[in-house]
Amino acid sequence: MISAPQTLAQALERLIGRTLNTVTFVEDYVQCGFGGLGLTAYTRPTVRCESKELTWGEAGYCDALRNLVGGLIERTAVNDQEAVIFWPIVKSLRAQDYSGPEALEFALDNRRKWVV
Repeated sequence: MISAPQTLAQALERLIGRTLNTVTFVEDYVQCGFGGLGLTAYTRPTVRCESKELTWGEAGYCDALRNLVGGLIERTAVNDQEAVIFWPIVKSLRAQDYSGPEALEFALDNRRKWVV
């Protein structure tokens, strides 16, 4: 039996081997779906493409994020500065980047959620 994740890092590891299925832009935040698991990014994520980083509002940002749909998540990483989900997507956890009280919400299901 798989033990229940206790930290955001452990929870995000559940994404490994899954595919990014959906990207939804909702006014000033982004929601990503991973085959039943969901991540809401209230602090706008940076998308790393090839040798550059794209941020919200830059030309090509939305297309770059949408182009990740169908991609397999190979790894995740979390530290006190950022959450990295399958390396092209970087979610800042730095206080100065917050646009509200939370940076992100990750849900394994209706009962197991992490809000940072």
